[in-house]
Amino acid sequence: MLNNKIPRLSVLMTTYNGERFLPQAIDSILAQTYRDFEFIIVDDGSSDSSAQIIREAASRDPRIRGIFLNNNIGIPRAANRGLGEVRAPLVARMDSDDMCHPERFAKQVAYMDEHTDINMLGSFYRDIDEDGNFINARKERKLASNLAIVTGSKRIRRRVYQGHYVLLQPTSFIRTTSLRALGGYREIFSVAEDNDMYLRMLDRFGAVLENHSDCLYYYRRYRTSISDRTSTGEYARLLVMAHYSSDCRLRGRADPLEGAKSLSLDELAIPAEDCSYLESCFVLYAIRGLPQDRRERLILHKRIRLALHSFIYRQSCYSQSCYSQSCYPWLVVAFSSLQYGEFINVFRYFMRALRVDFFGTLRVMFYRVRRYL
Repeated sequence: MLNNKIPRLSVLMTTYNGERFLPQAIDSILAQTYRDFEFIIVDDGSSDSSAQIIREAASRDPRIRGIFLNNNIGIPRAANRGLGEVRAPLVARMDSDDMCHPERFAKQVAYMDEHTDINMLGSFYRDIDEDGNFINARKERKLASNLAIVTGSKRIRRRVYQGHYVLLQPTSFIRTTSLRALGGYREIFSVAEDNDMYLRMLDRFGAVLENHSDCLYYYRRYRTSISDRTSTGEYARLLVMAHYSSDCRLRGRADPLEGAKSLSLDELAIPAEDCSYLESCFVLYAIRGLPQDRRERLILHKRIRLALHSFIYRQSCYSQSCYSQSCYPWLVVAFSSLQYGEFINVFRYFMRALRVDFFGTLRVMFYRVRRYL
């Protein structure tokens, strides 16, 4: 039976075949010292015992409400389905394979109450393994090397526009009015829907994003997690499209993804020269190393060199763009070339990285040197 009293906080979690870690995730929410919340769990068409776990938990605690979907529709659509049931002015996100610190809700609610200008608040986190043990510090730094959690709303804003992932979605508290004003998550994004949401929040009403400096979340790393199952190429493609959409909005152009049914370049109203550029971006952001075969490596080098001129030109056109400012793709190729003793390419790509993002390149180099000292 639904309690008529409107809670201060709504916890929104989606799950798909998450029976392995779902009970731990639920228990970590129910163990919170802050008690004034409702807990909405969307079962996204699971074929395992997830639905039964949710029903049993709801029978023990009336704050839990289960939404059971017949078919698997993906995280963005499932989250929007849950968002429609939210009653509280604050929404806390949660993943079904992670855990929370017992003081998470108390600290984040207090911070949001004290800072009424903040639209979204994340927190620092620790990585845990499949057994719930903390991953050792050295390995943890390596895993989180591309997920640099920082504080300071201006710094976060700048780094989001540069393409950095600086706010871990499941740690977030979001003002319900802000998220609903955007229409929730864009359902054409199978992944990177959170990056797209951050950019739309910043572009459309100058939202303030922040991170709590306390470690309030435990993020589970394992081989079959969604983040590990997602291909690098697919994530790179969707991330680039989210930033291209943002660039169009900031330049006063129509958002090509507004109302779109697909993210295929063939089906979007995008100029031909932009399509060619975006294709190059997809290649660059999917790079995690160079192929072993020398012939394949030379072909990839050629494709990268063709994109260099476009990147440098677009840096002046798209000053906010992640794919024009980030030094990361160039440094990946530079370090991979070093592995094969191709020193000319090491120098070439390192200099390009400095030209695209001078201070970013120095920060990455400093991080790598410090890591191996």
